[in-house]
Amino acid sequence: MEMTRDRTGNDLRRPYETTVTAPSKASSREIYDVLADLQTHRTWGAGKNGLQSLTAPPGPAQVGTEFESTGNDPMGPFEDRSVVTEARPGELFEFVTDAHQRPKKGDAVEWTLVHRYAITPTDGGSSVTYTNRVTRISGIHGMLRLLNSRALAGLMRKMTTSVTRSGLRNLIAHAEKR
Repeated sequence: MEMTRDRTGNDLRRPYETTVTAPSKASSREIYDVLADLQTHRTWGAGKNGLQSLTAPPGPAQVGTEFESTGNDPMGPFEDRSVVTEARPGELFEFVTDAHQRPKKGDAVEWTLVHRYAITPTDGGSSVTYTNRVTRISGIHGMLRLLNSRALAGLMRKMTTSVTRSGLRNLIAHAEKR
């Protein structure tokens, strides 16, 4: 997989970031192990609006590991190419995604997102902070226009925070079952 495919321009005026934090009974290492095992992402990241497939090399991901995924979200189906950019066991797992989405209405949209999971040990488990940072979107239309409106960005933040929090809860539940 090559992360340098042609990219279209960026219609996003400024990066858009959503951050959520949640406690877990799982240790920081258990959380990290789930994140580094890319095959688990199909389990805790699946659903009607989530991953449908994921192709990744076996074993724990490390910096430079590349993987591909497909899925759906409320806007429409997507195809992703990702590369792990940070991998510190028990502390931090980060990957960058180039996504191609085919919305139900309108032209295809290209995205670049940074997914960052910071894990902190606590008494009785850990605390996980997930930050989803959108750094590039081509062809902003429909609801995506809210991202460029300072006045209406709060509405978009409420919607994305809910989805982001749900994904983090799924990750934590999966780690706690192991």
